[in-house]
Amino acid sequence: MRLVIDELEYQNPVLIVKGETPAGTVKGIWKDKKVPVIGERYHTELSIDKPKEIKSVKQDSYSSVFVDNENIIFTGLCEDIDDEVYYLRFEIDWLEMLDIDVITDRKKKGDYISFSVNWRDIGICPYEI
Repeated sequence: MRLVIDELEYQNPVLIVKGETPAGTVKGIWKDKKVPVIGERYHTELSIDKPKEIKSVKQDSYSSVFVDNENIIFTGLCEDIDDEVYYLRFEIDWLEMLDIDVITDRKKKGDYISFSVNWRDIGICPYEI
């Protein structure tokens, strides 16, 4: 996914970044030795640990992500399912896998699924294209 860095904050020994994606705002721990530059765009992947289900998803939802105090709220389109994960689409270049056991009610392709994660449990991993 594409991420434009808005904020940097050091909480020794980690660097916390907050930035904008085409689907909304994300915040997490930067997982690279090279410090990002505010205002620059990076290609990144997320490492998401300890997601929690959010049950109230509107039928006419859309893919989004935003910061709600300490948590990041994700809503993605279920693009596919296998025996272990939901494949959630947020943008053309952003697909996340969510363990099926996180969601109590079984979902199907085409459903929107929401979950939340504390920003401390999100790793932001940059990569080069």
